[in-house]
Amino acid sequence: MRKEQKQSIVENFSKEICSSGILLIAHYRGLNVSDMTKLRKRLRLSGVNFRVTKNSLMKIALKGSSYESLEALFKGPTAVAYAEDPVAAAKGLFDFVKENENLIILGGSLGGKLLDKEGIKTLSS
Repeated sequence: MRKEQKQSIVENFSKEICSSGILLIAHYRGLNVSDMTKLRKRLRLSGVNFRVTKNSLMKIALKGSSYESLEALFKGPTAVAYAEDPVAAAKGLFDFVKENENLIILGGSLGGKLLDKEGIKTLSS
């Protein structure tokens, strides 16, 4: 990937997360293409964006934002879910986890406040 492409990805993601109310981080190891497609479609219907991330680029994109404290969670095969509606994002991920335990929710942030898995679960209900 060229430097210009990387800069574009970082800029676009920074803009997108600044307008979101919540950012959730999960590991997707063990999900096949069909599972990922099903998850993305379900989340999109609820107004939630779901992206597989390149950890180094996401750490750069989070710098200076209210989500900077999540930097430590970007290890391994990570994906992020973000939306204006925090409940829709949390509920969408936890509903999918009930069907497929290969998606592992690591944590997130709501308005600068860190959320662990239990906090996200509470938000989803």
